[in-house]
Amino acid sequence: MSKSTSGHPKVGQIDLCNHQHLGSGNHPYVALAPLTLPFATDASPVHGAVTVKLALLNEGEVLLNEAKIHCAFPRELQEDRGPDLPPVVPKSYGYYQVSQEAFDDKCLVG
Repeated sequence: MSKSTSGHPKVGQIDLCNHQHLGSGNHPYVALAPLTLPFATDASPVHGAVTVKLALLNEGEVLLNEAKIHCAFPRELQEDRGPDLPPVVPKSYGYYQVSQEAFDDKCLVG
């Protein structure tokens, strides 16, 4: 989970209602989804898209453990090393947990 300089988790919104399915594996469902990062200042929020791995509620522990391991890798291993040399490990931008609003809206991947 990404932390701000104050030590609190960074909060962003991943819109799973408007995702694009990219693939599935043994546990995760992989999707491209819109991301909004609000700011604490008067600046406009930043909009983009992220590739996310989603798990069923009973499989969330698997992804949490994977995220902890992935975040322990040095950043240098996540950087491009040249045109023919991709990163050793994929770039990780954090671990996101589902909010209660996602369940209330019933906007879940199925």
